[in-house]
Amino acid sequence: MNTSIPQIGILFIVSILTIAGYNDGLASNKIDSLESVIRKYKEQGKRDTNHLTSLNELSWEYKNTNTTKAILYGKRALLLANEYLNSASSVKEALRLKRAKAASLNNIGVAYDYQGNYDKALEFYIKALRVNELLEDKHRIANSLNNIGIIYYYQGNFHETLKYYKRALKLREEMEDQPGIAGSLNNIGLLYINQVDRSNDPDNLGNAINYLLKALEIKQKLGEPRSIARSLGNIGTVYKFRAEMTENPADYNTALDYHQMSLAVFDSLDDKKGISIAYSDIADIHHRMSKNKLALKYYKMALINAKEIGGINEIKNAYQQLSNLYELTKEYKKSLQYHQLFSEMKDSMLNEESSVKFAEIQAKLDNESKENQIEQLSKESVIRNLEASEQRIFRNFLIIVLLLLLILTVLIYIRYREKQDINRELKKLSLVASKTDNYVIITDDEDKIEWVNERFTTITGYKLKEIIGMAPYEILRGKETDPVTGRRIDDSKTGIDAFSDEILNYRKDGSKIWLSLNVSPVINEFGIVEKYITVGNDITTKKKQDEKIKKLSFIARKTDNFVTLTDKDDKIEWVNEGFTRLLGFTLSEVKGKDPTEILRGPGTDPETIELIKDRKERKVSFHTDILNYHKYGQPVWLSLNVTPILDKNGDIEQYINIGAEISEQKRNEEKLKAVADRLKLVNAVDQVIISATSFTETIDFTIKKLYELLDISRVSMVIFNFDNDTLTPFSVSSNPDSVLKKGIVLPMSDFHGVVYLKKLKNYLVQDLSKKTKLSGSDE
Repeated sequence: MNTSIPQIGILFIVSILTIAGYNDGLASNKIDSLESVIRKYKEQGKRDTNHLTSLNELSWEYKNTNTTKAILYGKRALLLANEYLNSASSVKEALRLKRAKAASLNNIGVAYDYQGNYDKALEFYIKALRVNELLEDKHRIANSLNNIGIIYYYQGNFHETLKYYKRALKLREEMEDQPGIAGSLNNIGLLYINQVDRSNDPDNLGNAINYLLKALEIKQKLGEPRSIARSLGNIGTVYKFRAEMTENPADYNTALDYHQMSLAVFDSLDDKKGISIAYSDIADIHHRMSKNKLALKYYKMALINAKEIGGINEIKNAYQQLSNLYELTKEYKKSLQYHQLFSEMKDSMLNEESSVKFAEIQAKLDNESKENQIEQLSKESVIRNLEASEQRIFRNFLIIVLLLLLILTVLIYIRYREKQDINRELKKLSLVASKTDNYVIITDDEDKIEWVNERFTTITGYKLKEIIGMAPYEILRGKETDPVTGRRIDDSKTGIDAFSDEILNYRKDGSKIWLSLNVSPVINEFGIVEKYITVGNDITTKKKQDEKIKKLSFIARKTDNFVTLTDKDDKIEWVNEGFTRLLGFTLSEVKGKDPTEILRGPGTDPETIELIKDRKERKVSFHTDILNYHKYGQPVWLSLNVTPILDKNGDIEQYINIGAEISEQKRNEEKLKAVADRLKLVNAVDQVIISATSFTETIDFTIKKLYELLDISRVSMVIFNFDNDTLTPFSVSSNPDSVLKKGIVLPMSDFHGVVYLKKLKNYLVQDLSKKTKLSGSDE
């Protein structure tokens, strides 16, 4: 096997992450448990340092399976850490929060590292280093230095990588951190190995062996078998490379010794993957020493162990090497068989090389019977074929490179066009945002301000140059800002969904201001938030109005009067308790209904209904009285005052209807009206009495007048009660069958009217049903 530099690089990364003290395994049950804890915090609206710790742990656990979630939870933790740091009550608490912040930055860096976004990974690793340096935590500083070195390695910067590795080594030696020292030595050794491809200098391999042997010595003292096995294998690989470069066969034997020792350790651990890799390395060395039978044996052992664990890369590598070896030994059927297995495991990007190889082996199989003729080909012919083959390979390689360049050019052009389109759209959006009545804030993925429009400056007093790079909450929140609302907004910003809210903030001059906000995250192709766009407005006036309405609503709930709020279509939105007490209807029974429809009844005046509708259509305040009906049918007189609420355009928003029960008042008015009618009757009778010349004329005129004024179809009798010179009641009975005699008294309920006569001293009774003449005496 041709163990390549990138494979060693993989071992190198695993070593670093192990040394950094992080657990590389992902336990799904731990993720479920942490998710459950975080959900409970969110449901309870509770946030503390334990919440922060859980977010950091979850970010770390997700790094291998879902880097998007790892970054998301890391950024949530980072926001919380920053928020808590701003309100830390003690030095001890601040130190603990800074450590949590450094962990968040590191976790985000690792997730970007695993994504292959090395620029972002480097950015967050450097930020983590800065925080750890402030904490003077040498252990964490060394880990950060190592991680930064990894990124520089990926970017091909050997000198920067070596610089950071040596800084980490120096710190670990100062701390006498033996596992850390071993890790740094191992990393530097592997770096020298990977530098060979660039320098072609065998001395780099000598440097690599020295560092790796020092690392191995420490690991053996620490008793870390798996790490020892890896180091033994790495040292064996270095000797193999040096054997190739220097053509020194002794280095092959040394390489075999180290790989055999590595195999023995992996075998004791029953590490099938490690065993498979060790067998492959041993097989490759035997192949390079032209011991193909032994190479076949060890590749088959590698394949057996790889299949036991389903190691795709190890299985694919074994298939490929077995196919190559069988081809060399002219066992073409087996070569073809393993090549087919190898091809099946390759992905959709299988290139032309595989097809050419397959055709080449197939041709050799078809012509196996001509083997003797092939062996008799002259060396010159073989050389020509090889040259032709090389030319074909070079030609195909050139074609592929040109195609890739063409594709790359097209992609760059497309990207350029897309960028131009995006810039044009952003220019338009910027123009709109600058002129809109709403304020606009654009923040980066850490919620740091990148841009605000003019309206924001007008509303808050802050100019962009004063606040760029700061988080909005750092400049806008104050002592009376609701912390629950603040946490709700911060939590929402850690997600990827748009949301809206309202919050009490403060202007630059310290005055209070209520702001609405609509936040829309901008998501990249990896599902990561790159920016936040916040749009909102000053709602201070609205909030003051809401507060007034809230107070009025409280008063309205407690008053004895009824209050209803109806919408622009006069449909009920709210009623107070007085409405329910007075009319029996609850809000749920009348909401959305027209009050005139549910309260009217058989006695309700239609003209009053029309008057109410007319006044409401004319958008004017008015007062009226109306007979309505209780939920259970009893009539209720109401005094009604209606006030329309208009919006800024003069259109109806609501009606406020306030009133009281006036049933008793209406009954009194009816009584007063009856008394007034009777007074008219008294006046008329008095006028008759005054002008009469005799008692008989007085009675006659009185009876006629009563008959006319009271509109009684039949008067049965008249009673006079003479009591000296006092006023005497005069009544008309409603009972047509009764004949009154002197001294008989009827209850007042039988009387239709009462008048007063003067200077009459005897009882006189006339039975009008018999039409008898009046008789009596002026005495």
